[in-house]
Amino acid sequence: MIFSKRRSKLIAFILAISTAIAIILLGDSTRANTSSLNTKEIDAIASQTTVVIGEGLRKGDIEDGNEWDTGSGVIVAHNHNTYYVLTNAHVVREPRENRLWGIRTADTQVHVVADTGENIIRFGTYDNLKKQTTSGYDLALMKFQSNEEYVVAVMGNSEKLHQDDPVLVSGWPIPEDLRANRKRVSERGKVAKIAEEAEQNSGYSILYSSQTAPGMSGGPVYNQKGELVGVHAAGRSRGDRYCIDPVLSKNNSCGIQTVHFITEAQAKQIQLNYNPPPVSESEIARGEKNKQRADFIRDIYALFTDLEQLQNKLDKRRDDLENLERRLEQHLQLFDRDNLLSPSRSRSEPDNN
Repeated sequence: MIFSKRRSKLIAFILAISTAIAIILLGDSTRANTSSLNTKEIDAIASQTTVVIGEGLRKGDIEDGNEWDTGSGVIVAHNHNTYYVLTNAHVVREPRENRLWGIRTADTQVHVVADTGENIIRFGTYDNLKKQTTSGYDLALMKFQSNEEYVVAVMGNSEKLHQDDPVLVSGWPIPEDLRANRKRVSERGKVAKIAEEAEQNSGYSILYSSQTAPGMSGGPVYNQKGELVGVHAAGRSRGDRYCIDPVLSKNNSCGIQTVHFITEAQAKQIQLNYNPPPVSESEIARGEKNKQRADFIRDIYALFTDLEQLQNKLDKRRDDLENLERRLEQHLQLFDRDNLLSPSRSRSEPDNN
């Protein structure tokens, strides 16, 4: 009995020591799960999840002075090899037959999206003359296929946001001189106002002090835990146009809360698999490691030129893979049939030697 009590105490002591050691050793890997992240860590997540969106160019478009703008977006879900990117409706504008869009991801690849069917779901109607969304929410959901593994933003609860909460907005600004090289930026700020209801003809519902620029529309808004809580939509107000509040809008940017996107997606019966909290430490490390490559584009015009040719190459590669799979399946079927017609000799069969 005495021995049993001593053994129990010894086991409890060993467990206590083991737990303490585990906490010390695993402290770094669990820190992101239990507390706020620093700016560098949130920026690493933003680097992996923020994309550039642009319409396909043809050779000579830029030289001829044709207007061409890019926007930003964020990867919000995936299902097997299908990824979903959330952006603004005004980034992809009105639907147009035979139009191709490109989505440039953190691995520098451009994924071609045809503006047909459910490849792009617009949550609002964009008026190209008025340059604004006239009905519905200023949101759009794009999808692309890839066998690569991309980081998906962790979906946060924007209803837990409060005034003065820190946020970080990520996006790809368009330089004033329209030079070919581009760089992703992250802009820190604080929540200035949260509207009780989203604006009817835009869905705008949150103001924040982050200094944004053209080209960042559609980019993610992250909270201090690195969770997606909004989609950036507009910068400071100009003239008689403002967002939510005419006074606050002069010195604040605005966006759409993720709760409104989720609600609208459910209303449209769009089923998505979101990435739940917390943010993964390994994804932060991946973002920090690949940040320099992910955040810089040497020539954006070359990258988005001849998307049709790029699409043809991708289609041919996919067809080649499908043909290879079919031939492999045929060989396997022939192999199975030969085995059925000529079964191997049983082990129990006597040896004639």
